[in-house]
Amino acid sequence: MSKPNTRILTDSAALIDLQWARERGVTVMQHRVIRNGATFLDGADPWPGLAVPAQGGAGAGGRVDAAPLEDYESAFQQLASSSNDIVAILSSAAMSPAVARARKAAAPLHGSRAITIVDTRHVGLGVEILVRAATELAEQGADAEAIALRVRGLRQRVYAAFASEDLMALSASGILRPAQGHLGRLLNVVPIITIEDGRLAATEKVRSIERALERLCDFGAEFETLEEAVVLHAAREPDARSRSLARQLQAIPGGADVRLRQAGYYLSEALGPSGIGLMIYSSRVLTD
Repeated sequence: MSKPNTRILTDSAALIDLQWARERGVTVMQHRVIRNGATFLDGADPWPGLAVPAQGGAGAGGRVDAAPLEDYESAFQQLASSSNDIVAILSSAAMSPAVARARKAAAPLHGSRAITIVDTRHVGLGVEILVRAATELAEQGADAEAIALRVRGLRQRVYAAFASEDLMALSASGILRPAQGHLGRLLNVVPIITIEDGRLAATEKVRSIERALERLCDFGAEFETLEEAVVLHAAREPDARSRSLARQLQAIPGGADVRLRQAGYYLSEALGPSGIGLMIYSSRVLTD
């Protein structure tokens, strides 16, 4: 397949299949986990799981980071050698430094190339859908301006809800304040997490993981149509909970086939190993 003139760049928190990206000429900047002296690449290496120090705190000794600035600089230079139009469609700037690094790396090329950087204010499916739409438009000959206009409109149609029992991971990632995490462990509560203003935020709390899964299913049932739905699991392989949630969602009238996906480095680290979530693309507003 020949590469379109307008080139697309994204990051691995979009959960883009790397083989698909290579075939379509999409450049994927890989997030990484740096832990205990080792570096793991998102999409190439399985998520290594949270490190647990002697004190029992989750997430210590490592961090998730976007690709380094020099990788973005190299990628833009390479893309600019074959195209005048480049569109970078990246995970939320409030969650990842990918947008900031892309802007800095692209700055020397402005004026000689049309480089458009889109902060999707999403992660996961929200970015994946925009990248696929942008790639289709690029293959049809659309320029960077037209592609950016389209994807900025589509980003309003993606919704997400997650749940996790790993309150220490949620505290470490800033979704909960430390005091909230401590109190939540005492009360055995499970937060329901959504994406608000480009950030992961705990918007509701329930008293068990079973109730949390019911809330996720209720969330999916609120939509008139589900063009796409993905159940994300932080565990390396889908467990009984994620498979059950997918089956329940597939039974909803107007629902699409539900995919099961590993959540990728960013969401897995933020939610912890027990994290589970639902991401939906719907062209219809929520029902009353």
